[in-house]
Amino acid sequence: MKRSFLLLSFLFLHILSYTQVASQSTIEGVVRDARTEEPIAYANIVVLGQDTSWGEVSDFEGYFTLSLPVGRYELKASFIGYQEVWKTDVVLTSANSTLLEISMEESPFNLDEVLVRPLIDKRKTKNNFSLLSSRLLSMEEANRYAGGFDDPARLASAFAGVSSKVGTNGISIRGNAPKYLLWNMEGVEIPNPNHFANLSVFGGGGLTALSSQVMDNTDFLTGAMPASYSNALSGVFDLSMRTGSHNTHRHSIQMGLIGLDAASEGPLGKRNKSSYLINYRYSTLAAVQSLLPEEAQGVKYEDVSFNLSFPSLARGTIEWWGLGLRDRSGQKAVTDKQLQFYKQDLQEQQVNQSMAASGIKYLKFFDGPLQQVLRTQVAFSLTKTDLQTSSLTPDNLLEDENEILDQQMNIHFISSLSSKFSQQHVNETGLKVRLLGYNLALADAIVPGVLNSVVDRKGQSTLATIYSNSSFALSARSTLNTGVSFQYFALSQECTLEPRLAFSYQLSKSVKAGFGYGMHSRIEPLHFYFSQDILGEPQNKRLKLAKAHHLVFNFQWSPSSAYLIKLEPYFQKLFDVPVTSESQQSFINIENDWFLNEKLLNSGGGRNIGIDFTIEKYLKNGFYGLFTSSLFDSKFNIAEGTWLDTRYNLQFVGNILLGKEFELGPAGRKSVNINWRTTLLGGQPIRRVDEKGSLESDEIIFIVESRYDDRLNPSLIHHFTANFLINRPKVTHALSLKVLNVGGYKEFLGFRLNRIKPGIDTYREALVIPNLSYKISF
Repeated sequence: MKRSFLLLSFLFLHILSYTQVASQSTIEGVVRDARTEEPIAYANIVVLGQDTSWGEVSDFEGYFTLSLPVGRYELKASFIGYQEVWKTDVVLTSANSTLLEISMEESPFNLDEVLVRPLIDKRKTKNNFSLLSSRLLSMEEANRYAGGFDDPARLASAFAGVSSKVGTNGISIRGNAPKYLLWNMEGVEIPNPNHFANLSVFGGGGLTALSSQVMDNTDFLTGAMPASYSNALSGVFDLSMRTGSHNTHRHSIQMGLIGLDAASEGPLGKRNKSSYLINYRYSTLAAVQSLLPEEAQGVKYEDVSFNLSFPSLARGTIEWWGLGLRDRSGQKAVTDKQLQFYKQDLQEQQVNQSMAASGIKYLKFFDGPLQQVLRTQVAFSLTKTDLQTSSLTPDNLLEDENEILDQQMNIHFISSLSSKFSQQHVNETGLKVRLLGYNLALADAIVPGVLNSVVDRKGQSTLATIYSNSSFALSARSTLNTGVSFQYFALSQECTLEPRLAFSYQLSKSVKAGFGYGMHSRIEPLHFYFSQDILGEPQNKRLKLAKAHHLVFNFQWSPSSAYLIKLEPYFQKLFDVPVTSESQQSFINIENDWFLNEKLLNSGGGRNIGIDFTIEKYLKNGFYGLFTSSLFDSKFNIAEGTWLDTRYNLQFVGNILLGKEFELGPAGRKSVNINWRTTLLGGQPIRRVDEKGSLESDEIIFIVESRYDDRLNPSLIHHFTANFLINRPKVTHALSLKVLNVGGYKEFLGFRLNRIKPGIDTYREALVIPNLSYKISF
């Protein structure tokens, strides 16, 4: 770590020695209709807040180029018959042109003076059917905000209604389990896109495989989602990759304490604006090994992502995108008997994981009065977890403890047709078919050294969805979105019909209110369906999907273009939740129980009620901030019995994030950005331990297996980020320091049996993750 720090320090001092003034750079962009994605020709794009007015007009294909000095800008896009759009926080560096996609909404009515206000781009999601419980998440914020760590999931934990931990980026949305979150990439459901996924918690991981170098802005939804989202119970990450530059070649290299990152993009042909974009990352975490827990020693991971774009092909566009990762981790058993405090010290483990997803999509525009757009995509996704655990005997010999082989490959076919029946009515109807192939082999040792098969199954199944969304502009002030999703899961032979509804009303120029409803469902991890009975036959193939009703109310006030205040009360009723027949555990509380082998019943229920509050100040005059708080109650029951706390019922979560950007020297040439975030989490519910029974059985036994009737103290966690940017002609240098858990909070990881001093220990670890990095772009 010392050598890495010295090398980065040398590079930092080296770039400071240059005083040459940075040259201009360019903003490349395209303007499209928000509903149909048709390019808008001759739209006006103006740079706001400058002494000298810069502007441009989009060409016949909607493209425009602006040449500007480096710095941070706000742009305004306007066109007759469309609502004005303000694009904020547009960062322009000397090495790279900035790529923008501006989506404009048609105005079906003549807006009166009370309603004339431009649409702030940061307040509007990319999915136009989403009216509430959603927000746009930018990769620039993931890089700038403390605690973001270039990770969409960790950044989302700063938003209202979301809680998370330091040791994993699995997020609980409004009291729901992380495994109920849907990850969408370019419209395709993909496996958990995190390194070391599903090991500590289903639905989470350690670090994201989504590089901020290639990711576009992301929609994050927390409830009452539109009908185009199926197989999602708590929320959605709707991800997409940006398009590479079609004018110039751009490259960047970043090295830091947690690894090496390289990216490249540029034109594939100048005539049709084709482009490529690729990023590769490799890490051993070698520089920060001393700060990690022992079981993280020897961790290695790598990932790659790419996007190839071929526009203007017979009024259509073809894109080929892909994402892949590979991980290796493990731990060695402690052979010194004086240091074998816990059973975990005796374990030796090796884990190999991989994930990939790729798709080819075709976007076709049709001439005609309906302005139809056909989107068709064929994709595949795969994931593999291969884990072996052994344990030391008293003679220091290794014997098998458990094995996991979870291998899945999916083939996706997706097609949707968007039609504008009138200026007041837009519809999107689509079909999604997912062929699920699986190879599952899980075994656990009931008798020491003898593995007993829990799951052993190969085969395939199908998950199919038909949906339709309609958006009606009822007046200049009100919008009504309706939808329905029909889903069929062949494995359980279950059909679900899920209605969706959202309404929004503009009370005044700065105030908007609305409500939304949706019924949602999600399948469980596949291995639970194939857990074996005493005859070796799957006992849960007919398990129903867990379901939920979401009801959300929304109130937004924008006192100025730089501020947003939002209040969202919500209620969720979960039903058909799987419950274990013997131990009576609800799947709402299941985190990583790979070897659970019981008959499952759909007799569980859940209830989440709460209110989310947000005050956000967008970056203006160098200052920005975010305050969020959530008060909620998350309960579960079994067979309509007593309501009990779920393990995610923290009751309150609060975040305060403050940042300041300083410009040094000539405008835009050097800048420093400092950001701090503090998170207050309510006390985590935990189960009470039966100390006598645990000592007698040599394993942790809880007084009541299914009840979380004790609670930890509230926790205070701090994160810090600092970025230093230097622009030189055609080259940009960036030095960053990002620290998760800068205060060293010791996170609760469970209870352990102390083998040397017999008793029950509360096991905690202070996981501090620093990343000092240097990046050069050219």
